[in-house]
Amino acid sequence: MSDCGKRYQKDIFEDFRALVGCDFISDLPHKKNEVFNVMKKVQYYDYPVEQIVDFLKYVFNHNRDFCSR
Repeated sequence: MSDCGKRYQKDIFEDFRALVGCDFISDLPHKKNEVFNVMKKVQYYDYPVEQIVDFLKYVFNHNRDFCSR
């Protein structure tokens, strides 16, 4: 069995909540520096592009659109 189905089962919001050490996802926008430091270590191919975009908008109020190739 291939792992294609497992590739996008991760949740970037929950993963960052745990990696930053927050109790709640809603704490992430208040810990931008910590989130930014963790961002340097994460492998983003584990997450769908749409989820990454939603995460950036939520945490950093980042409203640019991204596309994948």
